[in-house]
Amino acid sequence: MGFLDLFRPKWRHSDWRVRHAAATVLNNQAVLARIAKNDEKASVRWAAIQRLTDQALLAEIAKSDKVDEVRMAAVELLKDQAVLTEIARNSSGHTRWAAIGRLTDQAVLAEIARTNDWEVCQAAVRRLTDQVALAEVAKSDKTADVRRAAVERLTDQVVLAEIAKSDKEKAVRKASAERLPDGHPIREAVLCKTVEGLIDETFLVQVARLADDNGVCHAAIDRLTDQAALAEIAESDRHWTVCHMASERLRALRKAAVAELTDQTKLAEIAKSDEDPEVRKAAVERLTDQAVLAEIAKSNEYRDVQNVALWRLTDQAVLAEVAKSHEDWTQRMTAVKQLTDQAALAEIAKSNKDWPVRKAAAEKLPEGHPIRAEEARRAVFCSETVEKMVLIYRAHPEGIGFVGGAGEWEMAWQLHSVPAYRGDSAAKKELRRMGEMLNQSGGIHLMKAAHAAFAKECDVAGAAEDLENVWGGVGSWVWKG
Repeated sequence: MGFLDLFRPKWRHSDWRVRHAAATVLNNQAVLARIAKNDEKASVRWAAIQRLTDQALLAEIAKSDKVDEVRMAAVELLKDQAVLTEIARNSSGHTRWAAIGRLTDQAVLAEIARTNDWEVCQAAVRRLTDQVALAEVAKSDKTADVRRAAVERLTDQVVLAEIAKSDKEKAVRKASAERLPDGHPIREAVLCKTVEGLIDETFLVQVARLADDNGVCHAAIDRLTDQAALAEIAESDRHWTVCHMASERLRALRKAAVAELTDQTKLAEIAKSDEDPEVRKAAVERLTDQAVLAEIAKSNEYRDVQNVALWRLTDQAVLAEVAKSHEDWTQRMTAVKQLTDQAALAEIAKSNKDWPVRKAAAEKLPEGHPIRAEEARRAVFCSETVEKMVLIYRAHPEGIGFVGGAGEWEMAWQLHSVPAYRGDSAAKKELRRMGEMLNQSGGIHLMKAAHAAFAKECDVAGAAEDLENVWGGVGSWVWKG
């Protein structure tokens, strides 16, 4: 305490605690105004504001004090709705929220509830009672917490039911349903806890669409037979597991329906044009018309559907055509497996561009057939080559592939050159020669088969990856970085 404090009033004391105590008991509005506007200590200004009655001065402090808590204290004592509206529109932070909390003008609150600041919107919504404004916010605000706050003040059952059915957020749908009366069908569907014993398809549809619990949705979907409802749920914005289960249930029902069909024209239409390839496959499995099966095997856009059609085909001419000319070698393989025509098999085994197809055809030829014997020799050659490569790597466990990382490989690839190799160059040349011979004998497919066998048999760490580098550029084998 300073010497001069002995002669000053306590509200001017140098110790802020004394000034604070004085402010809490003062009644002189002029003195309180001086303290509220000018004291350097925020807590003293706050104490003075608690005893102020001058609305104009409170408004001034609410707009201009540099401390948020002091501005809020002034706002809490304001009664003028016009001033509170101005502060609610133009201030920020807690002061703005405090002003909103004092507003009663529903039009102003509705206006503020439409602003972009979700926290401000939420504060305004909590003061709204206008059902039209609340409904607008509850249905259209972009923030779930704001929509939920509006729902919690809504009483309009029609609007609540609409939101419970359509809001994209589970929490908002549940909050809406909980405000509906007991027995309301939407409330019962959203809050449903079990579907055990339920047989009403209409109510099951509602539960599948709306239930808050995904497990209950799943159980309801599993009981549904309404395909239109299942399609709608599958395309909805519910949790992905719900949509997926609806899609799978719909597929199962449609496949079951197809399994009961015998009309070949109808089955052909489904097999050719249904949007679900699994349903197409189910239809193909019921087809017996060889001409239709042939068309599907050659041209359907789904490979799996083509495969099913190929397995159903018995027409040897069509199977031979597919085996010889289909652009997909795996489809040619499937056709070969169905072929019994020895002349066609011999032709394919001799001339098909892909070694796996030739091999499959050769294996269906009788023992002693020269083409089958040739394929057997190729298999022996592949096996012997793998054994030789294993021995080379056991002799060179340090590796034979190129030196350096992916960067050096990248540069060599761009320059169409061979990167530097480590280890024994003679071993590298021998391995590349073996790769070239495999490529000449069976192309990339035989090389891949040999590499797969090598990877399985070779006990040298990293040898399979190293061989990939050594073979880089042989035929269509690519460099590995």
